[in-house]
Amino acid sequence: MINEKTIPKIGIRLPSWATFTQTLYRGVLEFMRQGTPWQIQTIMDSTHEMKPVCIDKDWHGDGLIVFRPTLDEASSFLERDVPVVNVSSEFRAPGIPNVLPNNQQSGSLAANHFLERGIRNFAFYGDESREYSRDRELAYRTVIEKAGFPYHRIDVAAHKLPWPRRWEYIHHSLRGQLQQLPTPIGIFAKDDIAAANVIAIVSELGLSIPEDAAVLGMNSDEIFCHTTMPPLSSIRYPGYQIGFQAAQILSQMIDDRNFKPDPVYPIPVSEVVVRESTNRFTYSDDIVERVMHRIRTQAPTYPLRVKEIVNDLPLSKAAFIKRFSQSIGHSPKEEISRVRTAEAKRLLEQKDWTVSRIAIEMGFESPEEFGRFFKRRTELKPTEYRRQFLQLRPERITRAKLS
Repeated sequence: MINEKTIPKIGIRLPSWATFTQTLYRGVLEFMRQGTPWQIQTIMDSTHEMKPVCIDKDWHGDGLIVFRPTLDEASSFLERDVPVVNVSSEFRAPGIPNVLPNNQQSGSLAANHFLERGIRNFAFYGDESREYSRDRELAYRTVIEKAGFPYHRIDVAAHKLPWPRRWEYIHHSLRGQLQQLPTPIGIFAKDDIAAANVIAIVSELGLSIPEDAAVLGMNSDEIFCHTTMPPLSSIRYPGYQIGFQAAQILSQMIDDRNFKPDPVYPIPVSEVVVRESTNRFTYSDDIVERVMHRIRTQAPTYPLRVKEIVNDLPLSKAAFIKRFSQSIGHSPKEEISRVRTAEAKRLLEQKDWTVSRIAIEMGFESPEEFGRFFKRRTELKPTEYRRQFLQLRPERITRAKLS
């Protein structure tokens, strides 16, 4: 019989406006299912049918997972030796570990998503005062500038504006900046709220989405993504992984008071949920468009060579590589490798297959050749990549073979 008095009481506090964070609970619950019984307390609206829960600086319990605690709360928790894990990118306090989406990775992912669709003008809509926005923009801009394409910046410090009529100030500023952008263009916004605003104003200006402006958000919040017209493409927030990792760290902090967690645990961000707002592929070069289609259809299961592609084209190898690189931003060899790496990751994550079988399915001559290719691209062996993935997403594959 379980004695509730001996089971740790854990508080979880997430903001009601950030509905995308709700998947975090699933990660915490999965960690508990693996053998760590906790009593969970969280703030919820039960229409007063249940006793209200208050998680503030005076909360008493054994540990907390909190989205952006205040400095007063953080001081109170630390003074009372209550272990805390923060899951917001906009909070830092000594002694409190932070489990966050890899914001740099999301910026690179957004840039490559647009590049793959033939977009050649780029903009970022962010807030310079927000760390997560700065991190996403830096990685996004780095990829775009390396590819040699025009880059534009839109900035509105929303949280600094007065609450009354805030949306009107944002609308006026954002509309003025969007009017100055060239078209067609790809716009990556710091989050889904910002992206939804962009879609609304772009439509007001009489522009078509995604033909004139392709818009991408961050977090894949179901409410914001499906109430825009057209529906918003967005980078998925790794809530499950963040919840699982946060619970794991909190458990260590509770069990071992001498445990010193790292300041930041960046959680991989790897998926763009493609909806209508970026569902376009436009290349000004017909040859490049034809080759991109061939790479996407053949490279996942066949080791396509640039020489094979050139043999079917009315161009020399040097001329083709130059045209392709100017259009896509990198070489055809790099595009083939990128597509094959993405397929390898997908199979390692989603299929209960041995590495040997994956190598065969993808057309490698041997598992060793596949392993060398994968490590060059990711700095990890296939088994290491799968093991890391399983540690963060145990619900996806429960019996994956590691050899």
